[in-house]
Parts: sequence; structure tokens; C-alpha cells
Amino acid sequence: MTGRDRKYGRGNDCRTESERTTKNRKGAFNMQRRTWTTGLLVLSIAFVSACSGAKTGGDNEKGTAVQPKQAETPANPYSKLDQPIELTYYLNAGGYSQESFMKGVGKSLKEKFPNVTFKVYWRDKGTMLADLIASGTSIDIISASSGTIADIVELGLGQDITDLIQQNKFDLNKLEPTAVDGMRKLSGGKLYGLPVQVSTTALFYNKDLFDKFGVAYPKDNMAWDEIYELAKKMTRTDGSAKYKGFGVSFSHLALMNQYSQELVDPKTEKAVLNSDNWKKIFNNMVRFYQIPGNETTIDELNSPSTAFNKNKNVAMMAMIGGSSFPPETTNWDVVSLPLLPEVKGVGSAPYSTYYAVPNNSKNREAAFQVIAWLTSEEYQKTLIDQGFIPVLKDKQYKDQMGKNIPALAGKNVKGVVPDQYASPITLSPYMNMATAPLYAAFNSVALGEKDVSTALREADEKANIDIAAKKASIK
Repeated sequence: MTGRDRKYGRGNDCRTESERTTKNRKGAFNMQRRTWTTGLLVLSIAFVSACSGAKTGGDNEKGTAVQPKQAETPANPYSKLDQPIELTYYLNAGGYSQESFMKGVGKSLKEKFPNVTFKVYWRDKGTMLADLIASGTSIDIISASSGTIADIVELGLGQDITDLIQQNKFDLNKLEPTAVDGMRKLSGGKLYGLPVQVSTTALFYNKDLFDKFGVAYPKDNMAWDEIYELAKKMTRTDGSAKYKGFGVSFSHLALMNQYSQELVDPKTEKAVLNSDNWKKIFNNMVRFYQIPGNETTIDELNSPSTAFNKNKNVAMMAMIGGSSFPPETTNWDVVSLPLLPEVKGVGSAPYSTYYAVPNNSKNREAAFQVIAWLTSEEYQKTLIDQGFIPVLKDKQYKDQMGKNIPALAGKNVKGVVPDQYASPITLSPYMNMATAPLYAAFNSVALGEKDVSTALREADEKANIDIAAKKASIK
């Protein structure tokens, strides 16, 4: 990618920064992350990032999704996994291997179900989802983040699992409803899969910098205006050292935005970037980069966590949380994403890791039972202990997050879980066509090259041209 491409966001897809760099991520938590990787299938990320809300047979006459009827748990909810069986597992992300699978979620699955063998594929040359479909390879389980799960729709792999939910008496009501809703929006009201884990956008801060300048730490549930004033206090020069008050991983913020503002209208399948809410989101963030001394660069915009985690010269950073944390070498803590006056009490939307049973699976019920166990309290507690956000909606679990990780002792880890999740955006197959011009537009405004209205109007036009081109290419 050329310098010009980096500046204007070309080549970006809907994965988050963390999704794009998973293969190369290093840090002081790496040793611990060998266990933390249990169930961790992060995205993106960007994208960060999120097709249709049409009625189906699972909707009532008013168009509201009907919850599958629940029943008591069967005597053996994992009966199909007691006998020897091979399941094909696909991770819709790169930088993976059979070894990493067995160090992470595969280890837990093998310990629980010793008779099950997993044949693992991931995104690589010759093993993209489209490649496997073309070769006639059946897939039993697809794991993907919010940023890549729409591939199952684009490739025609979606299949409703409501029958499996009812047949296996699965209690859907135990799951975080907004995470389930993300899949319903993708599936047109159906359920192609279930969420297993969620991430959010939260506000991380460097305690050493606040201590150095004698400024009080940020708190949970502060307003964005309060954080803006705090950022002005923390932006300063001390001798030859320059410190910045605030930075943002915009791709995460956009995909988990508090307005639930869509990138692509699920009905018209057209980009909706030139909207009042996107203007509000841009203006809210850009003002931080207009604070004297807090101006940004294209490198900081493309890799925002570096300034916080490595350079340690940024006091606060709004970035992804609940699936990864800053290195132990940074004296950090975290609070909830600041609040907006227009959507009172609403925090980050969930960025979910979904497990789906595609329509070419030869072992649908066994595959579903694997996914059901991954949402069980037994497995979810292993994620909670490692500091990850569970998909279980019971708020009691957030007080238990990270209790088995010494490096998280004394930290406000539960701050990454909002009191109220924003509704997730629709994870459209055309999302990539909208995210790239949106991120490029934000960069251009943050760098002072364009005004908000111009940047968003041009981004909207570019996105719709690209969406039209993609539609034409698949006819």
C-alpha cells in the first residue's frame, strides 16, 4: 500500500485494527494470552465492523422477531458429541493454524468432548470460504467476528438454526439480546448462528500521566463533553516532551457507535454516510484533534493504539476492550465509553464473535451442540476469568471478569461492559464498500484537509458507486 493509500484509507476492509494485526500482535500479555485465547476470535476489527431486517416466517404479524419457545434443558444436551465424529471448523480470519486452534478454543473443546475431532481451515491462499465452496468442502462451523460474518450471506451459506434451538431446548434468553439482534439483522430476522463472545469500545487511560500532572482519573459514565475538557487539561508540553490528551480508534468507535447509525441502509442497500448522526459522530471526535497540541498524524490515525501502548504519550484512548488489553508495561486502567446527551445511558454497541452452522454442513446438530456449549456457563466462566466479556446477559458476571489474571488485579475491567448496549448496526455484505470511504473521510477531516460535510458527502458518493459496482459484478 502506498503512502497515498495509507493516507486516504484505500485498501481498508471492515476488519478492525486488531483483526488486521492479530498475526503479529506482541506484548507483555503474550504469555498469558496463550490461555486467554480460549474463545477469543477478535476481529477487527476495523471492521470494525458491520443484512437485512425483512420479515420471515419467524416474525409475528407486526414484524417483530419471535423468540423460539424454550423448554427445560434435556438430560444430555450434547448427545451428538458422545460418539466419534469429525467436524469441519472454519475461522474467517487470517494468521491462524491448527496449532493455534488447539491452544485456544480447540483445547477446551477437546477436553470437554474427547470423541470429537476438528478439521480446521482459516483464511489463506486456497482456503478462502469461496475456495472451499468451489471445491465442494462441507463446513460444519464458521466462526467470524462482526466484521466478517456477512460473508456467509454473500456466499449463500446462511441457514436458519431456529429448528436446532427448539430441538435442543436451548435457552436463547440467557444471551445478551443486542448480540443476538446483530445476527438477526444479518439473517433477515432468522438466526444463522449465535454469539459466543463480545467486545466493546471503552476509554482506556494512562495512570502515570494523570499522576504526573496531578489530574483526577476519568470515571465510568462521564459525558463526552467532560472528557473533552479533561483532554484539554492533559494536552501539554513538559520540557521537551509533548503529551496528548486523547486519541481514538475510529474504526472501532464507528462500528460500535452509540447512535446505532447504519453504514448501509438494509432496505435500500445504499450507503447512508451523509447523515446527521455521522456528522455528529465526526464533529464529536474531530474537536479533540483541534485542541492545540493534540493534533494528529496519519500514522497515529492508522495505528492509534501505538501511541498509547508503546509511545505512552497519550493520556486517554477510546479503543476496543473486552477481548484484549494494553500491555502490562503500560500503567493503564479503563472506564466505560463516555455518554452522549441524545442517547442517555447508552454505551458501546457489541462487536460480537459469532459461530454459525452453514447450509452445507453434514453434521448440523452436532455442530449446534458445540456452539451451545460455547455459550454455556461452564465455558463462559473460563472467558470471564481471563477478563473477556461474556455473551451471557446476567450482569453478575462483569464483577468477576479477570479474577484469574494477576495483571488485571485492581483494574476496573468491568468498565468495558456498558450499563446499556447500543443496538448493533446491520452487518451488511456491502459494509466494506462503506467503511473504507468513511475511514478515509474521517482521516481527511482529522488532518484538517476537508470539512465534515464535504468529506461525508464524498464518502457517501464513493460508497454507493462501489456498492453498485459490486452488485453489477455478481449478476
